[in-house]
Amino acid sequence: MVNLAEVGTITLDGAAEEVEPVLLAMAWELATSAWSESIAVTLVGVGRSTAAHHPARFRHFASVDEVSKSAMTPTSVVLSAEPFDVEQHECLAAVVAAGTSTPDGWKLDVPRSPR
Repeated sequence: MVNLAEVGTITLDGAAEEVEPVLLAMAWELATSAWSESIAVTLVGVGRSTAAHHPARFRHFASVDEVSKSAMTPTSVVLSAEPFDVEQHECLAAVVAAGTSTPDGWKLDVPRSPR
């Protein structure tokens, strides 16, 4: 468990095929936890079918630019397969993103699965 309001950003560092399952696992953890019932979960570049099947819990955007143009709520958590730039990041409450470089937050290395 991580207090995203305190951490702000968790950057996932790894290949897209490894990062995307981690983002979806985080999304489902947020969607099924009682403590996060009031939090909107926004998926960017990942989880289109998840959002389509569960629109009460998830929103999906194809790109970071689409998110930037939308009205985000302060209780939103953004899980993104695309990196955010500094300006985009500053307007969001909590972000877990692949490849985003920020001065604050945590970095999580997602290694390749042995095949």
